[in-house]
Amino acid sequence: MKKTIEVRPLTGVVPVFLFLFYLFIQFYLLILTEPEWGGLLLLYVVSILIAFSAVVAYLLNAIIMNKKPAQLQIHQSSLELFGRRIDGEAVEAIYSNGYFRPIIGFKRHGKKMIPPMLCFRMKNSGEEDECMEALNHWAMKQGITVKYKRFPRWF
Repeated sequence: MKKTIEVRPLTGVVPVFLFLFYLFIQFYLLILTEPEWGGLLLLYVVSILIAFSAVVAYLLNAIIMNKKPAQLQIHQSSLELFGRRIDGEAVEAIYSNGYFRPIIGFKRHGKKMIPPMLCFRMKNSGEEDECMEALNHWAMKQGITVKYKRFPRWF
């Protein structure tokens, strides 16, 4: 059994830009309230530069992820998502967040959060039911639980 489903990776751009907006507001408020340009300002500027470079690295990673083949392939005992093979024994649960255009993620054993490379949405909005049915069938064969609720993930 091999089934291929067209998917779309999650970029997480909105929370990243909200984080940057929050940092710039904090910086602006610090300039307004701090009349002396002391060591506190230097520490704050350095922390903003570190956070900004982390955000740039995350956005570059999102661009690279969008260039990979965006397919979910369901094999007999494994999955292949964005060109990475995921064994059935490594998956603890399959999460689905939302009803219209759900976010689907694969949680690995011993991990608390789901990384972006294991989360996706359907590319075509009419394929959600077909994909969830195929994933439920695969999960039942592998003994993996499928949960329909919010799940912790990176960005």
